[in-house]
Amino acid sequence: MGQTSSNAVLSKARALYGQRLRFEDWMALLDCSSVNDIAAYLKAHTAYRSVLVSIDEFHIHRGQLEACLRERLFSESTKLARYDLNLGEHVSAYLLQKLEIQIILRCITRLNSGQMEDPFFLIPESAAHQTEIDEKALHTLSSYDQLLHALSHTRYEKILLAFAPKSTEEQVDYTGIESALWIDLFQRLYQVIYKETKGQTREELLRIFDDYIDLNNYSRIIRLKRTYHADPDQIKSLLLPFGSLKKETLDRMAAAESEKEAAEIMQTTRVGKRTLSTPHKDPDDLIFYIEYHDCRKKIRFSPNPSVVLFSYVFLLQSELHDLTTLIEGVRYQLQKAEIQNLLNPERFSGRSS
Repeated sequence: MGQTSSNAVLSKARALYGQRLRFEDWMALLDCSSVNDIAAYLKAHTAYRSVLVSIDEFHIHRGQLEACLRERLFSESTKLARYDLNLGEHVSAYLLQKLEIQIILRCITRLNSGQMEDPFFLIPESAAHQTEIDEKALHTLSSYDQLLHALSHTRYEKILLAFAPKSTEEQVDYTGIESALWIDLFQRLYQVIYKETKGQTREELLRIFDDYIDLNNYSRIIRLKRTYHADPDQIKSLLLPFGSLKKETLDRMAAAESEKEAAEIMQTTRVGKRTLSTPHKDPDDLIFYIEYHDCRKKIRFSPNPSVVLFSYVFLLQSELHDLTTLIEGVRYQLQKAEIQNLLNPERFSGRSS
């Protein structure tokens, strides 16, 4: 990569990160009493005005607001990726595939629940010309066959064919499909990292994604034990075959008699030692907290453009995750303290500014 392109990625990513929501923004958003109030605040006082400028904040639906916010994630990250001559196009592809997977999983949840209302999980306008998913077909979705039709001629059709229910009464295997889709995504991503990077850049990127997957697998083990009472073999079959945790460690956690025992095993690992001491309500929280903590350091101090680019993407995803959580909390009229308790605590620690 030329020095000019390198400097452009570093300076633009850091400038965009400077537009993040600050402590005072989060406090103001927590004071909002409706989704419309949230939309009005974001439009008037934050960088999200760029995707909200044409909307009527007084009549916007929760799903439409989330779609607009998602548009900023994709458009800003895609524009920034153009300056990274090494991984730029792959960052855009990663974002698109991750979004498509989330849409597919949302559709499967709708099929299993029998709630067929409009999901409002729209593909951002800036990505619409890149996806091969038939988005219109998703809005009238009422069967697994229709989902397969909407995904025909995409890489997802073959994956989902293997999980087709034998009857209309049978529940779709959400967990199996979830694992298969994420494995496909990260398999492609690791191939790109090993092919397109080297040295410190490769080392930093591998650490980011290895930690992400290690925490994802730990969270998955706890979730499968807690929610599905899955046996060790079932758990092991649904883990992502990447990351830095040894197979022996994952097998021991899968066979653990309790969540506490699994946590004690995780605490003996490198990633466990540095993460499990972080206050958290659920193992899923650790993924967002540690990702936020590590990527905030990397976007400020890493000299590697590809690392800074991915760090910006992760930080914006983390912000969007908390914004979506806040919107849902306000929608269901939770108390301010309850909603804040669901968000990344570092946003209120005084250190996030």
